[in-house]
Amino acid sequence: MKFKIMKPKKNYHLLTLLLLLFSYSMCGQNILDKIKYTNWEGSGTLMGASATFKMSWTQELSDSFYHLNFENRRNVKNGSEIVFKAKAFYKVTNDSIVSGTWFDSRGISFPLKGKFLENELIIIWGNEQTEQGKTTYTYLDKKKIVVKDYILNNEKYFQFGAAEYIID
Repeated sequence: MKFKIMKPKKNYHLLTLLLLLFSYSMCGQNILDKIKYTNWEGSGTLMGASATFKMSWTQELSDSFYHLNFENRRNVKNGSEIVFKAKAFYKVTNDSIVSGTWFDSRGISFPLKGKFLENELIIIWGNEQTEQGKTTYTYLDKKKIVVKDYILNNEKYFQFGAAEYIID
């Protein structure tokens, strides 16, 4: 008995190649690529109080930088509302290393440095002249991100904020 080996048609090769390239591009995306050009709204806690949060992500300057616009609002015990705004620019220098600068409505700016994990961005921020801490962005799915903020005190991180965002 003879077996005839059939070769796949050329169209199957092209389809297989396209599917592999698409799969690789989706798996290889970092969290910033997944959320660029999106607007997010969230709720959570900030310094022990309920708060609302907004963030939007774009790419700027010929796509050389990721740009974050950020805002949070919380009510304090005397009934007044505190509104905090910030902008940050992030540069991806390797596939997993990030650096940048933060500017906020207090008139403070400080350096940012961080790294990507599979679906997470970890940013270490500040310096000894300002304040120091870290922020983690965890991408849960196309519609949800969890962000946690920590302040560095006596070489230990203490969480002061957490929010769950959904895409706007």
